[in-house]
Amino acid sequence: MLGALALFGLLWGVKTRQFDDYSKFYDKKNTMKIKSFVISSKGERIINRKDGRAWKSETIIPSNELKYLFKEFEINTSENILNQITDNKLPLVFYNRLIKIFRSIVQLRNSESGNVSIDYISSPIIKIDGKDIDSFDSRVEFEKGKNAKLPIDADANGAYHIALKGLMALETLDSTGKVKISASNADWFRFVQEKEYRL
Repeated sequence: MLGALALFGLLWGVKTRQFDDYSKFYDKKNTMKIKSFVISSKGERIINRKDGRAWKSETIIPSNELKYLFKEFEINTSENILNQITDNKLPLVFYNRLIKIFRSIVQLRNSESGNVSIDYISSPIIKIDGKDIDSFDSRVEFEKGKNAKLPIDADANGAYHIALKGLMALETLDSTGKVKISASNADWFRFVQEKEYRL
């Protein structure tokens, strides 16, 4: 089922050149402030695969992977890609590879197995709700040293968001000293996107 949803999302994105209006994928309770994202396949991604008992890391360039895939299956990129993907009777292997490439594009964390010095975040988002943004790359923050204002690696990002969840839970502290531990996705999205913790 997840594969089918990922493929639907990918085909929608190919058609519109953006992954638009995420409210379609949520019920009415789970609304998000940010509804439209444009992503880019630029840059490198580190893919970790299990090889027997060990993990192997491979660096890929998703843009190149898409080019190779389209060339192999004779998809003309100067014409409507979505029509070619949905109209042609392409084999399942094409769609499986397309989904794998899409997953690599939206992958945030890039870490090399067995090498703790390579662990960074690279965001594929280049536009939010129609506004151009600088894609976040934690390696750029790392270079700022003590002046870094955002996480400098994936572990720091995880710790930052765990701390935010703790802060959100503390805000539910009632007069009896009880804290509400669980929160809905809608509450979490609102808390982070509205930056309620900065008030």
